[in-house]
Amino acid sequence: DNVNSAGLDIGLEHSLELKSFSIVTRISYVPAFEDFSDYRAVHETFIQLPLASPSWKLRLGVVNDYTGRPAVGRRHHDTTYYSRLVLSWK
Repeated sequence: DNVNSAGLDIGLEHSLELKSFSIVTRISYVPAFEDFSDYRAVHETFIQLPLASPSWKLRLGVVNDYTGRPAVGRRHHDTTYYSRLVLSWK
């Protein structure tokens, strides 16, 4: 569906940096201004491991996505497990 509504994005992030890896958790809540029962909540947690080169990392994680009013034929909750190669430079 095409949704045209302003919203507010509220988020929280926590990260733990250890010697050989890091763990990150992000939570966000995005309600629509017009109707607060129309919202989206997302939780993501991942572990990030460095590879041989410090610029490359392997990220393994899970995302839980909940929509207060899903489109017709869609579910409220969706869970995704993923692995990603991350390239970072400074």
